[in-house]
Amino acid sequence: MAGDSPEIEAPELKLYTLDEFVQRPTVSNLVRGVIPAQAIVVVFGPPKGGKTFSVCDLTMHAAHGLDWHGCTNPRRLRVVYLCGEGINGFECA
Repeated sequence: MAGDSPEIEAPELKLYTLDEFVQRPTVSNLVRGVIPAQAIVVVFGPPKGGKTFSVCDLTMHAAHGLDWHGCTNPRRLRVVYLCGEGINGFECA
C-alpha cells in the first residue's frame, strides 16, 4: 500500500553462556557509576523525593567537569535537561 512505513526488523536476541556474560566488555561511563556512555538516563521516584535537586546538582557538576559526590567525571559534558515536572512545572526560587 502506498505510504506504508517499511518494516523494521527486530534485533536478534543473543543468549550468553555464563562465561560469555562474565567476560563481556565493561561499560564506559560519562560519570563513573552514575551515567553510562551511550545511554538515556531516566530518574523516577515518589513526589518530593529530591529527584529534581539531585539531577540539577549532578548535571551542573557534569557540565563543569567536576566530580559528583565521589563519582569521577573526567571531562566537561554537554548537558540537556528535559524537565517533566508535572502540573505546576519547574520553579526557580
